[in-house]
Amino acid sequence: MNSFLKHWFVSSTIVFIIVGIGGCASFPEPRMIQRNFIIEAPKDLVWDGAIHYFSSQKIPISRSEEDSGIIFAERSFHSSIKDDKYADCPKGHMLGSRRSKMNIFISEPRTDVTKLRIKLQFQREYTASSIHGENLGTKFYDCASTGVGEREIYEKVLEYVALRWELPSVASAPDEKLHNN
Repeated sequence: MNSFLKHWFVSSTIVFIIVGIGGCASFPEPRMIQRNFIIEAPKDLVWDGAIHYFSSQKIPISRSEEDSGIIFAERSFHSSIKDDKYADCPKGHMLGSRRSKMNIFISEPRTDVTKLRIKLQFQREYTASSIHGENLGTKFYDCASTGVGEREIYEKVLEYVALRWELPSVASAPDEKLHNN
């Protein structure tokens, strides 16, 4: 009988926690964010700027194809639920890490005009544990991008390009002296 009560208590606790996690999580509202950006510079330079962004932020690139203009990267990190400016995640009482997938697509619709499409996807990890600290399971919930990350990547790539791209200049001729005759 004692074993039955112990099993019933543990099972009830697990069900309560799992229902509690799902019930306490409020899901983010979808929002309109800017993902497409135009940079007036050659595709190769914008590509270099995107690669520089990932290396300077120490974000490992999982796949890159320069000819196709695609860069895929992923990373996981701990972040505060309250202070997360990049992703609007379901609100719950459990803390966990957040993982992000970053997809960048670079194309050159015309000479020296490059389109940069940035797509960020986020997930928040929630881990349930028993009163005794036992791990009862982990679940990932999708988050909505706030658009801040897309804008920051664009601005860093644009800054890189601006420091290296010289706009065509107008040829100048020496001024002629005016003769008063």
